[in-house]
Amino acid sequence: MKTNNRINKIRKYLEENGFTTVSKLAEVFSVSTMTIRRDLNSLEELNLVMREKGGAIPKTPIFLEERYEKKKIENVRIKRKITKEAIKLIEDGDVVFLDAGSTTFMLAELIIESEFKNITLVTNDLNIAFYLRNEENINLIFIGGNISKVTHSSRGSIAADNIRQLHFDKCFMGVSFIGENFKLFTPAEEKIEYKRQVLLNTKIKVLLTDMSKFNKNSLYYITDIEEFDILITNKENDIVDINYFKERKLEVIKA
Repeated sequence: MKTNNRINKIRKYLEENGFTTVSKLAEVFSVSTMTIRRDLNSLEELNLVMREKGGAIPKTPIFLEERYEKKKIENVRIKRKITKEAIKLIEDGDVVFLDAGSTTFMLAELIIESEFKNITLVTNDLNIAFYLRNEENINLIFIGGNISKVTHSSRGSIAADNIRQLHFDKCFMGVSFIGENFKLFTPAEEKIEYKRQVLLNTKIKVLLTDMSKFNKNSLYYITDIEEFDILITNKENDIVDINYFKERKLEVIKA
């Protein structure tokens, strides 16, 4: 197989299968691991893949949403560190909104392990709702709306209308991209209204994000990062002048 043809096939394979190890790619394309590493380096130079330890994942264009299945396997160790800090902020009796996403799903897992006696969880994430459906000590509210087959979550005007009726003690929100001057962006217009409504209706607003989301723009602006009270992110992320956040009374917790 010619090099260019193989590289295109590797790119397509990664887009269809998500994270794949070098050894697996070598097996699939019947070449050496050294050859695969060279091919992945070429794809990385073209900004089409991101190299991860032992393999690679496809890069998603900023105007498209990443599939839930792909996000679930990315940066798992970092996401667990972030959620271990997030769980410390939740108290018995809280009404908590969990935004849709793989990080908030991990937070839902920790909530069950923490054995809260009385907590109300509101979410627009089908995976979280299904996971928590039988927990007796959790009053679970699912936000209806237009269901995204990519993210397995509800969104749009119906979701926003449902959220307008509720008030939350705390919300834990994710974001697709954080651009210049710490403006939050999403590739999906349907997410804007419900996310803004959650922020309006929440007392303590917490943003959960890892280093891969910073310094990237997308099509649709949601809000500025100073709208949040707390940012939880990983230590590897040098998130600029800490005074910027102090001046805006935004607490930064490094996981």
